[in-house]
Amino acid sequence: MDNWIYQNAYFTDVNRTVINIEWLDGDKVVEETIPFDTSFHRYQTLLDHISLDQLHENTKKRNREVSEAFKEVVRQIAEEDGLLYSDESKGYNTSFDKVNEYLFGDAFNEETDKELLFKIKLSVFELDFVKSFKGRKLKSELRKSSSVYELYSILFKIKDEVSN
Repeated sequence: MDNWIYQNAYFTDVNRTVINIEWLDGDKVVEETIPFDTSFHRYQTLLDHISLDQLHENTKKRNREVSEAFKEVVRQIAEEDGLLYSDESKGYNTSFDKVNEYLFGDAFNEETDKELLFKIKLSVFELDFVKSFKGRKLKSELRKSSSVYELYSILFKIKDEVSN
């Protein structure tokens, strides 16, 4: 322990009662977890290498890094599962291409995409202007729509009536 070289330290919990310290022992990193207790001798040893303010700054930095790494993993999973479409070479999200394919192309299949259509309908009926719309006929047509194109055609009619 005496030959360990300080590398990094940060709080590991929201209440900031536990500290993780990274030490270098030769060519390997050794992690030590200690309580945040000013009378604890290992905490006093840590203070020889870092201030309490720097410990808080390190914690903020680590939390940002962990958050960004988490977001990246979620993005990758969403792309792999087909929930997010991106084209990095163009630098923009191509979800609109998929939406257009469902609306105007052959991507939507009435038999295999019934669940997707149902989810879109649920989402549409949560829109404030649809909730407040009183026209029973168009709402009924919206419920009975059998394609994404038909659904959005009716939705635009409702929006036009609400706007006028």
